[in-house]
Amino acid sequence: MENPNERLEIVCTTEDQVQESLITGELKRAEIKFVVRSFEDTAYDGLFSKNYGHSQLLVLEHDADRAKSIIREVLSAP
Repeated sequence: MENPNERLEIVCTTEDQVQESLITGELKRAEIKFVVRSFEDTAYDGLFSKNYGHSQLLVLEHDADRAKSIIREVLSAP
């Protein structure tokens, strides 16, 4: 059972939708629960994504190291 008091940790800031999809696909495959905090807002025509990136991926603290390892592999793939 997961600890209800465990915090979420930011493990990645994505540059675009493609990168977000690749990473979240691998996190799903590894059965790591995650939250996507999107900075996309069509009303502001990309104002926030230019400053903050496309989105942030957050995971539970106990999964953070494993998630970061997976993300490094995804980002280093040709």
